Amino acid sequence: MKLRNSAITLATIILTLVFVQTVSAGEAARKFGETDRFSWGGDIRIRGTHIHRNTFSPDGAIPSGPAVQWLRVRTRLWLDYAITDKLRFDLRLAQRWHHVSSHFLDPNNQDTITWRFPDEVIFDQLKITFDEVGGLPLRLTIGRQDLILGRGMIVLEGTAYDQGRGIYFDGLRGTWQQGNTTVDLFGFYSSKTDDFIVINDRNRRLRRGDTLLTGIYWTEKINPAFNTDLYYMYNQIRDDFVIGDDVRLHITGGRIFGKPHDLIDYSAEFAVQRGKLRQTDRDMKGMMSDLRLGFLLPGNLPFSPKLNLQYTWMRGEDKTANTYKGWHPVAAEYPIWREELMPIANRGNWTNLHNYRLEAILQLHDKVRWTNAGSLLRADTVAGYTDPFGNPRSGKTMGQLYSSFLDYSATKNWILRLEAALLKPGSYYASDNSAHWFRLESYYRF
Repeated sequence: MKLRNSAITLATIILTLVFVQTVSAGEAARKFGETDRFSWGGDIRIRGTHIHRNTFSPDGAIPSGPAVQWLRVRTRLWLDYAITDKLRFDLRLAQRWHHVSSHFLDPNNQDTITWRFPDEVIFDQLKITFDEVGGLPLRLTIGRQDLILGRGMIVLEGTAYDQGRGIYFDGLRGTWQQGNTTVDLFGFYSSKTDDFIVINDRNRRLRRGDTLLTGIYWTEKINPAFNTDLYYMYNQIRDDFVIGDDVRLHITGGRIFGKPHDLIDYSAEFAVQRGKLRQTDRDMKGMMSDLRLGFLLPGNLPFSPKLNLQYTWMRGEDKTANTYKGWHPVAAEYPIWREELMPIANRGNWTNLHNYRLEAILQLHDKVRWTNAGSLLRADTVAGYTDPFGNPRSGKTMGQLYSSFLDYSATKNWILRLEAALLKPGSYYASDNSAHWFRLESYYRF
């Protein structure tokens, strides 16, 4: 009954969006003089999700209870004021609530689990941007802002535990861009809860702990076939949640990428970490690699098929060593491969993983894209779980993950997505039961 009510609510909201789309003129703008410009807009994202949890839980214990469904609605409103042609002010407000349909162990409307309407309204973006500072090819952005570097394997998600509400960082970013060279210098400091101005503050945890992230990211676009990224970052976390230790971490890495042919593209990234867990006086030595190769099949084939091959490795912790060798995700605790089964399993704490992935993309129509993927998941080190009879599980095979995504661009401003994933677990997990996940999403921008 609860699932049916959630589906009815989701359908009602989608129909409302259809009506809004037909009467909305889209983004509005109003000018104040010859160079000043004020504009506004917003978006509404609705997600109906179902997940069957009987394979794993975040701590590896044998989970109990039925599947869970939830309805999540995020609304945002943004304002942009171009004071001059080289000075701009941006503001974006966000609000997100959800409703859970589940059993008594996951009661609805508890702050740590469910975000009740109207919940809190936050400043998702609040920044001022200076272009051509001092007459130089330098852009300076100050305030709350998003930061996505490269493929997002190191830096993308600044608020990992707000369940998709935002990804922002608080701080300063300078971008030098001249010819083929782009250099980003940045420094951000974000607390584990949002201490900035909010409406109806619920003081939720947004990340592992109070976090400092600073560094340099240098991109050289040499030619279409060969380009490079080089980066160094320093990450400091007062982690009282996941690892439970103060992290001091230096990250060095690079990426080569390009499109040597109209039918081929590639990306290869490798990074190392060195640092310290200060409270337990343990060294940290992590490694990560991400290799991707894409093929657009030649000829006038139906549906313009494309194949993507990907191998990703995050080093696992050596259980017998005094050194922590597991990969630390830094600011990449999000669904890297789009489906949410694995992030839910380990809170986005990407480590101890080999992912061999094949993806096929079909353009069924000008407005319809269908993506299917299959992955073999393996671990570097065993977890030490036990089965329901107390027998140890000593395997490294995490299982096979199958995913399918159907994206429909209904209009220029409205996108519908139907997404599904299935995990068939291996000898790594405590349970042999398959897990499945479904999501229906409507995204409308005005």
